[in-house]
Amino acid sequence: MALDIIGPTKQSAIADEDMALFEMIQTFGIKASQFKIIYERFYENPYVDAPTWLSEIHQLREAYFEQIIKEKNVRATDSAVREQILARLKQNDRWMLKFDELIAVCEDAIAADQGLRFVSD
Repeated sequence: MALDIIGPTKQSAIADEDMALFEMIQTFGIKASQFKIIYERFYENPYVDAPTWLSEIHQLREAYFEQIIKEKNVRATDSAVREQILARLKQNDRWMLKFDELIAVCEDAIAADQGLRFVSD
């Protein structure tokens, strides 16, 4: 099962394999009212406030990425080298790609001054 997230020109989904997103919120102690709405109404086509959800996604992405940096023991002091390492980590991490996809859908809706449509299958 999946929850399709549809913006004016972009879309994403939260599938079964993405349900760990909701656990991450608790792990990182993020207050995420919009994620809570999505979780509680997953099969009922929830409605969220796109700007608020965008902020929550950014918070979750930042907390998760900080964890990756610690886990990978990134200690490069040269800023150019550090940026290359971090860019590679972002490109190769499934969750970072999912966060970026969700961010793009939210930004799409906000730019068009429209909401997001959620459809569960």
